[in-house]
Amino acid sequence: MAIVKYRNQSGTLYAYEQISEWDPVRRQSRSKRKLLGRVDEETGEIIKTTRKQKTKTDDGAPREKTRSDFEALYKDAAARVMELERSLADVSSENLLLREENRRARKLLEEIHKMTGNG
Repeated sequence: MAIVKYRNQSGTLYAYEQISEWDPVRRQSRSKRKLLGRVDEETGEIIKTTRKQKTKTDDGAPREKTRSDFEALYKDAAARVMELERSLADVSSENLLLREENRRARKLLEEIHKMTGNG
């Protein structure tokens, strides 16, 4: 077990615990890393980091999702599904018309081949 430090693209230095384990299937050593925290460059102390909430209110406090949030998402999704179903129905009916037109064209081509003696 070792502690390694990496600097990310923004220049912040982070410390990770790195463990090497043997993979018997591939017959190779594999490394696993676990984030320990950010490194204070002045003192060298590791400051544990925590994940930030993705949903925040205007004052920065975590916001709970409410039933109305999910209802709005459901209504939007249902409207999109209905729109796609209508579009699918239009495409399906157009497909049927084109198949019928194609059938008539093939029949006409067969008659032309018979008349010209090529068929």
